[in-house]
Amino acid sequence: MILTSVEVPTSSELLDVTRSSPFICVSLKLQPELLTKMLTKQSGKMQNNPRCFEVDRPVFELLEDFERLLRLLDHKEQIEERAPLLIRDIHYLAINSSAGRNLQGLYTANTGGQRIRRTISYVAKNFREDLSVEKMADMAGMAVTTFHRHFKEITNLSPLQYQKRIRLYEAQQFLLRGDGDVNSAAFFVGYQSPQQFSRDYKKIFGMPPGHSAKEVRKSLAQILANQEGKLTGS
Repeated sequence: MILTSVEVPTSSELLDVTRSSPFICVSLKLQPELLTKMLTKQSGKMQNNPRCFEVDRPVFELLEDFERLLRLLDHKEQIEERAPLLIRDIHYLAINSSAGRNLQGLYTANTGGQRIRRTISYVAKNFREDLSVEKMADMAGMAVTTFHRHFKEITNLSPLQYQKRIRLYEAQQFLLRGDGDVNSAAFFVGYQSPQQFSRDYKKIFGMPPGHSAKEVRKSLAQILANQEGKLTGS
């Protein structure tokens, strides 16, 4: 399982996936209020150097909870009563797993980690705003140097790099959806200069934004065509 504690744009690659051994993923968006409430009752739960995500093997009980949630789709009349109990148990097991130390460090009430996490969440949701490091640090109630250090420890990015990365990934999705051209994408995510946007985009994705979107759409279309061909042949 991958347990993420804050929103950080990432890319991943799946290896050795076949029709007979497909990749299947189920995810649940954790509730910050519930995490904080649970950690308030668990004194001593604290991680001094939390990170943005952790990879771990899930305990059997956690897999059971997810399976029961899925089975509730066949008994929709039971969802209202039973789903909240299963979701609460998933939160509890996540906190107390070996990967849960990051949640402990970022969701424990009245801690520096919680203030940093709330600021990261604000930047992720308001990435179009013109945010300075000073403003972010003020939101977290920290000195600029302290805020900058803790922010980078958690995300592996500086505050401004993080905002830029969020903008570029949002721009990529904008272009892949076909919502507009490169200039429209630049202004949509908060850039004032399309030229600067194109330079930053190429640094992250390895090619100019317009070409990148075309290549990704072409690759996806080819994958779908191949899959359809295999199904027809079978």
